[in-house]
Amino acid sequence: MLTAYFISGLGADERAFQNLELPAFIKPVYLSWIMPNEKESLVSYSKRLSEGIDEKEPFILFGLSMGGMVAVEIAKIKSPKKIIIISSISNYHSFPYGMRTAGFLHLYNLIPVSWMKSASLIKRIFMHEPAPVKILIEEMIKESNGEFIKWALGAIANWKNDIVPPNLFHIHGEKDEIFPIKYCHPDVRIPNGTHMMVLTHAREINQILGKLFASLNKP
Repeated sequence: MLTAYFISGLGADERAFQNLELPAFIKPVYLSWIMPNEKESLVSYSKRLSEGIDEKEPFILFGLSMGGMVAVEIAKIKSPKKIIIISSISNYHSFPYGMRTAGFLHLYNLIPVSWMKSASLIKRIFMHEPAPVKILIEEMIKESNGEFIKWALGAIANWKNDIVPPNLFHIHGEKDEIFPIKYCHPDVRIPNGTHMMVLTHAREINQILGKLFASLNKP
C-alpha cells in the first residue's frame, strides 16, 4: 500500500481531485489547509502542514497549483517516493512577470479580501469550463476562507524556491491562464488544458497517472 497525500490549490479543497482514478494500492489522504500564523512564509507553513504525514509508510505527494509549491517544500524535509504536481510550478523562476512584480510591490496587501473572492467568481463566468465544473469551482471559492486567501497570495508572491526535487513529475496545461506554460518546463503537456484541467481533462491526466502509478508499484 502506498499513501498519496493530496494538497489542493488556493480556494479549493479535495473536491478538485474527484475525477482522478487511483489504483487499489494507492491510499488517498487529503491534507486540509490549516490557518497560517501571522506573516508566515510558505516554507514555514509547509513544514507545519507536513506534520499530517506519516513517514512510517511509503508515500507520494500530489499537489495542485499552490499545493504543488507546498509539496515541493515538504519534499525538502520529508522523503516521498514521488512528487506529482499539476497546474503548478516547482520554482520561482516559473512565475510570470506580473506575479513577480506584485510580490515586489506587495500589491496583494492593497486588495480587499471580499473583492478577491468576488473577482475570482466573476472571472470564472467568462471561462470555458463545462457548467458542472464551473459550479463546483464557484462553490469551493465561496466556501474558502478570505483571510487565508489573502495570506496565501502574499506567501506565494514571496516564494523564492530554486530547488527542484529530482523525483518530481510535472503535468501542465498548454492553456494554463495562471501559470503560462511558456515559463514552465513540465514533463507532460496537456493540449487545451487550463488551470483547472484536473477537473476538465481528467481522462488524459488519468492515462498519464496510470503509467506513473504502475512504475511506482514495481518491486
